[in-house]
Amino acid sequence: MQLQHAILLHMSKSLKVLIPAVLVVVIAVIAAYTYNPKTASLKIGVITPLTGEAGAWGNWVKNSIELASENSNLKMIYEDSMCDPKTGVNAYKKLTDVDKVDLITGFVCSSVAMAVSPLAEQDGITMITTGASTTDLKDAGEHIFNMWPLNDAQAIFVADYLISQGIRKAAILYVNNDFGLTMKQSFEQEFKEKGGQIVSVETVEQKATDLRTQLTKIKQAEPEYVFLATYYENAGFALKQSKELNYNLKFIGSIDTYNQQTKEIAGDAIEGYQYSNPKNSDKTAYQAFVKDYEERFGEKPDLPGEAAYDTINLIKKALEENSDIETYFLRVKDYLGASGKLEIDEKGNVVKEFEIVKAQ
Repeated sequence: MQLQHAILLHMSKSLKVLIPAVLVVVIAVIAAYTYNPKTASLKIGVITPLTGEAGAWGNWVKNSIELASENSNLKMIYEDSMCDPKTGVNAYKKLTDVDKVDLITGFVCSSVAMAVSPLAEQDGITMITTGASTTDLKDAGEHIFNMWPLNDAQAIFVADYLISQGIRKAAILYVNNDFGLTMKQSFEQEFKEKGGQIVSVETVEQKATDLRTQLTKIKQAEPEYVFLATYYENAGFALKQSKELNYNLKFIGSIDTYNQQTKEIAGDAIEGYQYSNPKNSDKTAYQAFVKDYEERFGEKPDLPGEAAYDTINLIKKALEENSDIETYFLRVKDYLGASGKLEIDEKGNVVKEFEIVKAQ
């Protein structure tokens, strides 16, 4: 009995010495696996439209993410949202329940981002948009980050610009979804507060190609300018059909209304079109991005590829600095990326300066 007691006592003392030592080793191994940028990996779900009317934007996002994630341990899993909220939610559930991703990004369509953001916030999954811009995302939650300028910032800037140019009568043509509605509301409120008058408000469905009825009503109201709160395809048809009708309407919009497809649809009606664009005071990073993109994919990149490219690079920097990604993003100030100089505010929203540019 005494012998058994002595043995147990010896084992107890040995365990007291052994357990802390084992814990130290385990903790060290976990820390090295979690924070060492050379061994750490991150599984990222990308929800973006790869087909449908917004497919061009989604593929620019996908290609830019592929380019930025080269030679890294980041694993990308892509899901096609088709710019449809229900499809986007199904993609999110698959990525989180089946693929067990650590983070989701790639959102282009505001309606999809708005449908998914409450789920990500509830689940504590970091979500970073790269193209969605509805103002409703501004306060979507502590886990929701936006790398694309939100509507209120762009709409307010355009409204202030028109007022500064002596414009006092404006019309609004907006796409019937979250993006268009919040853009319209922000522009309308700012323009009125600064002394302007909204003489006509018309809406258009996202897939519409015939805008003649809306344009005719707008023409009858005799605005000095028409603010386009639409995507690039609607904008292209508005420009083209206004010219075909000899209405001579002047249009202005946000960055969301202009890309190569806008030019192809509008043809020579694109001449004189103006839109807001983030300032890019140092184009070194942008030019390097374009060069690498063309070499890899054989074409020039377009929006919102730049924001997606910067998003992945910032994630990589967070890992390199052994930082929690959300904490790192909230510390971003004066970052010079492919999309220009940017910072992230306390709510996780990108902050940029804008300028008005003419379509080329």
